[in-house]
Amino acid sequence: MENPFSIQHTLCTSSPLCEDSHTATNIELNEDLVKKAMRLGKLKSKKDAVNLALGEFVQRHEQMKVLSHFGTVEFDHNDNYKSQRVRERLVFDRIAKSLSPFPTHAMTSEVFFTAAEFFNTCRSKGIQGSNNDFLICAASALWGLPIITKDQDFKRYQKHLPISLASSRK
Repeated sequence: MENPFSIQHTLCTSSPLCEDSHTATNIELNEDLVKKAMRLGKLKSKKDAVNLALGEFVQRHEQMKVLSHFGTVEFDHNDNYKSQRVRERLVFDRIAKSLSPFPTHAMTSEVFFTAAEFFNTCRSKGIQGSNNDFLICAASALWGLPIITKDQDFKRYQKHLPISLASSRK
């Protein structure tokens, strides 16, 4: 039986004007997974499914590199971090570059309605929170993303809301 992970590379000759290096790759794929990926992603070709999967794989690992730094920066507990603002363009640019591996999502009405529900849920339990905090919780819950924060309020919200917090490394 041939190795299912064997890869054969050939030079892409699809476009004489193309300056990028491409290779055509022949690999044996799990057909059930490919069909499921194509159906879930509403994709028309196996190539689209594989490219999407590879893109998500790379993006996820770039995100994990950023998350690996969580908890490694010295944190001054006496500092009022909520009052700090990004005042310098260089700081803003550094933060924007660090966050670039993470996908952006549109703030739809679903996020705002969910935030309002979360506000009401917490309020009924005697827990106060800001509108921004509940928008963060709603986005986290709807998009399946963990919240990265040192703000202790989110630990209280987590007891009543379907959110996950990224754990800091110690």
